[in-house]
Amino acid sequence: LNIIKESPFEFSENTRNLILSEVFFLLIIKPVERNAFNFPLRDEEDNIITGRWVFQDKKLYRDIFFQRQPIPTILSGSVQKLTKPNTIYILIKRHRDFILFYSFLFAAALIVRFGLPAFITALVLELTKFTLLGNLFHAESLLIYPLIYVLGVLYSRYKSKKLPFYDIAAFAFLLPFIIFTREHLIIFASFVFLITYRKLPKAKKRQLSIACLAGLILFLLFQMPFVSFISYIKNILPVNLFDFIPAEA
Repeated sequence: LNIIKESPFEFSENTRNLILSEVFFLLIIKPVERNAFNFPLRDEEDNIITGRWVFQDKKLYRDIFFQRQPIPTILSGSVQKLTKPNTIYILIKRHRDFILFYSFLFAAALIVRFGLPAFITALVLELTKFTLLGNLFHAESLLIYPLIYVLGVLYSRYKSKKLPFYDIAAFAFLLPFIIFTREHLIIFASFVFLITYRKLPKAKKRQLSIACLAGLILFLLFQMPFVSFISYIKNILPVNLFDFIPAEA
């Protein structure tokens, strides 16, 4: 009953916004397809190539040198496994189509949770994503909507001092997803957890801790067939700490 009381649905306003988002995404499918091949990006190419290899019984970080997090690679491999593209054109198109579908699902979730502000945010994002390479298959495209949801929850918690059940469930998925999608955001995800955990009642602290721990374990289990975690620790941490981060700085 408490879960039902905490439901984020307010039929009239959120249903209207959800319908508007569906119409909007249907309208932009054709423009997205026309602009699908405007830009190449090395990160996207790396994800697609390594995604193909991990589904050929190769382990990321052990058999394949890689300095980024594994989720984009595993998602790319899944897209290729399910759609079986037989040309380079179709291969790229399937990945860009996936980003469109993925964006629609997350935008819908945001609109259901946060209403009109989320609809306006999604509208701005989708209208500007081509100039910001947001239609390409790389970590940043996958993370923009999860990050907006997390920041929205932080703002909502600041205003209402509450953390409903559905936000705890969302954090259990989103925080591990952020961690294993982009290594630079590990600290951010940890900070979000600590800020959210702070000043919660004991029962909510326990719920949040158990949910996030369960989510983290499930993500680790999901990645085990594709990732050598021993090689991950040996390679990705030293390479990023002592090579890539100093070079970019």
